[in-house]
Amino acid sequence: MSWMTFSLFFGTFLGMEAVAYFAHKYLFHGPLWFLHRSHHEPRKPGIELNDVFGPFFAIIAIVLIGGYAAPDLLHITRPIGAGMTLYGAVYFFIHDMYTHRRFWKLDLPGGWLAKMRAAHRHHHSNIRKEGQEPFGFVVYQTYEPKKSLRQTERAL
Repeated sequence: MSWMTFSLFFGTFLGMEAVAYFAHKYLFHGPLWFLHRSHHEPRKPGIELNDVFGPFFAIIAIVLIGGYAAPDLLHITRPIGAGMTLYGAVYFFIHDMYTHRRFWKLDLPGGWLAKMRAAHRHHHSNIRKEGQEPFGFVVYQTYEPKKSLRQTERAL
């Protein structure tokens, strides 16, 4: 694997978190709320309308990996599509199976993962379109509940 291929692959994998953050905040909680809302409603077994986003990104990755959009640029598009695919797999395991316990219950050790789950639960603490931070998927901003004035005074 060349340095360029590795850089495109790994850079895309990391960059997908930024894509996911902005898509979630400005599209899913914006004009695409009619699809994403199902993800914030009480959990029901099976598929939810929000699941349409997975195949959408998968189709983009398939087109990139297969070189269907630009056959002459396959050396560039293939690692980008592969990076998107890896991100999708990590997202599925961490977000769907671990955080939401959809499909199969996945138990992982605590620490950072427990904070990540708490951050995502905070994001889901309301069903409003306006939502609230954190909007990240895999790399969650850690959520620390705000201390009351009394707790802050005690700490001083």
